[in-house]
Amino acid sequence: MTTVKDPGKRLIPDRKDLLERNFSLDLVAARPMPDAVLMCPPEYFDVVDIKNVFMKDGLSKVDRDLAARQWQSLKEALENNGVPVKTLPAAAGLEDMVFAANQALVGISREGEPYIVPGIMRHTSRQNEVPHYIDWFRSKGYRVLSLPDDLTSNSKDKIYFEGHGDAIWHPEKLLLWGGYGHRTTYSAYNHLIDIIEVPILLLELTDSTFYHLDTAFCPLDHQTVLYYPGAFSKDGIELIETVFESTIAVSREDAFNFACNAIVSGNNVFLERGSVATCEALLDYGFNIVEVETSEFRKSGGSVFCMTLDIYKDQSSPGTK
Repeated sequence: MTTVKDPGKRLIPDRKDLLERNFSLDLVAARPMPDAVLMCPPEYFDVVDIKNVFMKDGLSKVDRDLAARQWQSLKEALENNGVPVKTLPAAAGLEDMVFAANQALVGISREGEPYIVPGIMRHTSRQNEVPHYIDWFRSKGYRVLSLPDDLTSNSKDKIYFEGHGDAIWHPEKLLLWGGYGHRTTYSAYNHLIDIIEVPILLLELTDSTFYHLDTAFCPLDHQTVLYYPGAFSKDGIELIETVFESTIAVSREDAFNFACNAIVSGNNVFLERGSVATCEALLDYGFNIVEVETSEFRKSGGSVFCMTLDIYKDQSSPGTK
């Protein structure tokens, strides 16, 4: 079982370190849960280059009309199940902007002040997405906390950080899970922890197919997690299985179907249609399944979680989208 005697700023890379720190979830500060999501419509969505293994078969094969229908169906599924959805207008030339999970980390301080930490994207084609998200959050009253990004691109110390693609909050706790290895660098967390001042549990991603943490790891509640063991190092698996009381390990087949790229709202789990074994396991644990179709977005290596970003809706001004 898990928590930290002094749950202040600290990086925790493995189970041994966790146990030496006498970690217990009971000692980690509570976190207000987000109550809405932000989405960006796929007006300019396309697959124009190869950034992950899923994209190699999708070049110039996107059905944009179908993508729009699938995006709208996901939005309606969320709204029909009580999840408010805010929207950020798409920008021309930014074909990946629809994947709203990557451009920022959304958090809330111990004093209840919402903030974002903007992403530092590894691929040049995605870097211009970030200012659009920063502007949206600033207009809604969020504080912007920035990582240092002044190192040259040729430096071995260059920082990359891809928002909630790799940084996932533990449900109900001021505790962050940080994935690294393919997009986000380990070094990003050395700086992030000084900014947000919460403990960060580190997970090394060892299979480049699962290039972001959100493709292989989905906390369902503060005691239960859905994850694909094949994406992680031995230390990572041990850390996950130590912190969570219940772990649902998905098969490689379901992992390739983006079963872990799900979002959770209350008892509802929204995920890509077709992961039969995973859905049966979720039902056994008492979760309600909401299956959706995201086939066009899977061509770019993304699914349900990738297209949404948890936010605190009360920060929006009346009458805004």
